[in-house]
Amino acid sequence: MAHEKILVVDDNASVCELVAARLKEWGLEVTTAANGLEALAVTKRNRPDLVLLDIMLPWLSGFEVARVLKADADTRHIPIIFLTVKDRVQDKVLGFEAGADDYITKPFNWDELLARVGAALRRAAAPPKETAAREAQTRGIAGGLADVSLANLIQFIEVDKKSGILTLTHPKGSGYVLFSEGRVANAVIGRFRGEAAVYHMLGWQEGGFTFEPWYAPVDRVVVAGNQELILTGLQRQAEMGRLRARLPAGEARLAPRPGEADEGRDPEARQIWEAFQGGRTIGEVMEKVDLDEVRIVELAADLYERGLLEVSGGP
Repeated sequence: MAHEKILVVDDNASVCELVAARLKEWGLEVTTAANGLEALAVTKRNRPDLVLLDIMLPWLSGFEVARVLKADADTRHIPIIFLTVKDRVQDKVLGFEAGADDYITKPFNWDELLARVGAALRRAAAPPKETAAREAQTRGIAGGLADVSLANLIQFIEVDKKSGILTLTHPKGSGYVLFSEGRVANAVIGRFRGEAAVYHMLGWQEGGFTFEPWYAPVDRVVVAGNQELILTGLQRQAEMGRLRARLPAGEARLAPRPGEADEGRDPEARQIWEAFQGGRTIGEVMEKVDLDEVRIVELAADLYERGLLEVSGGP
């Protein structure tokens, strides 16, 4: 099994690290993913020889990931082993119906895991060689966001009615947009999902992108059409710019003014006021507080203008 590539998918970072470390001791190459969309993107970009897949994942469940992989001609040959705490017979049946090659419950024995991984790899048939036409059909695109914005990418993909995963890389993190026949079906970046994730990434002007076609059915989370998404997103960006003009320029850290009481404020305003404790930037508070990001900036600007927040050196 030396040098075989294994993808470990689990939203628990400790589990990923532990399983990856042991697999590497056995001479296997290991990559990891923390959610369902990331698992699909990694699988398409760096085709593994086997996937160890948790069931309870953010964005797309393990069952959904397995169904997408098994529905696509390019990935259906990849063995999938569910590695999960869900030990009910009903869950095991659902796992095998989704296309699993094996099912292991946690806690597990390391020697048994190695034996089952080895058996699955031996059973896996070699994928058929792709023809030149198929290679041309599945070839993705890549570029820089400074040259092609997310809004333009959405329109290009819609025109071609493509299905696939658009991966955006940015200094502040990576995001994913899932397309189904040209329409945005789902998106994720940090704590944002669906429409909120698209709105968050529409303003990115740094970093790059890759698009990989994916010929498999996907569940739609985003309800709005592409043009509505873009229009609403651009309106939100304009509103965000107007609100940010009321705050200190740049990535200034703000903190509650010492001695200021917070009684009488509405719950959302108090939540934002408390989130700036210790000195944080607007971007850091957006990642911390589960509110609409335009609303966060609006509340922060109001608090700053009322003297309840001040510029801080921060930690």
